Amino acid sequence: MALRDWFTVRALEAEGISGKRFDVVLTICGGKSSWFAAAIAERWKRPLVAIVHDLWTEHGSADDARVGERVCRLATRILVVSEEMKVALGRFGAAKISVLPPVPCSRLLPFGTWQRSYSAPTVAHVGTLHNYHLPYLTLIARFLELHTGRLLVLCPVSNPVLARLKSDIPNLDHVDYFASNEDALRCMAARATALTVMYPLGEAAPGVPLTGFPSRFVEFSQLGLPILLSAPPGNPVRTWAKRHKWLAQFDPGDQLAAASTVADLAEEPSWSKLAAQTRAVAEGEFDPSLIQAQFLEAVTP
Repeated sequence: MALRDWFTVRALEAEGISGKRFDVVLTICGGKSSWFAAAIAERWKRPLVAIVHDLWTEHGSADDARVGERVCRLATRILVVSEEMKVALGRFGAAKISVLPPVPCSRLLPFGTWQRSYSAPTVAHVGTLHNYHLPYLTLIARFLELHTGRLLVLCPVSNPVLARLKSDIPNLDHVDYFASNEDALRCMAARATALTVMYPLGEAAPGVPLTGFPSRFVEFSQLGLPILLSAPPGNPVRTWAKRHKWLAQFDPGDQLAAASTVADLAEEPSWSKLAAQTRAVAEGEFDPSLIQAQFLEAVTP
């Protein structure tokens, strides 16, 4: 008996034991679990809803590609994180593909307001930390230093890139990972003047746009603090930022724009304008209750 068939049998037994009939099968596309989900949906003859956060042509192995193709082919609904991803997966049927931002947790804290201490701004980088972040974060830290500001990095203490940042950046503060997103958000609310999300162009073929969209941007927006969005042209984050006329957006290597944006963080009027944009999207398309309602509608047969 193949592993996937064994899993299906166990799942069918679980359905019988629970006495409940499952209405829909939901999977986050990627890995063996998605393959199993597709097999179960076929066996039960239930709708299959696939959430695609990362496209296998950009991140993943040949096995990931096979799983992704199978799941999206069988899916009744496909939920993607960007318009670019919707276009990229259009061959599976545009009518069954919807854009759904990454689902954030409920808003836990009131939106941030200007504090006198923000005149010496602290910009927080949270989450993945790779070599491609080094020049960008070093640049931001250098301009923060002009305003006696600090760069705050939340990442595992074991991250090898962190050691390089510590050696290169004198105005760096580090906090190890928290057990939950809620704890991380509380830390940023207490310590950060603003946040930054930097997305690289990646390895997509020339002329082929990337499709990913950072869930941490949606999550961070619930704090109502300014968010610096840095990505090259053609990246979905930058396209989104331009469409929304985001004030704090620039290419990762644009020193003039980075310097100007950091300076804006140190003044109450400009800080407030940046924060107002964040609050607007947090209460609009990134509102947790709205995204949850859209999600529930998508998974309801």
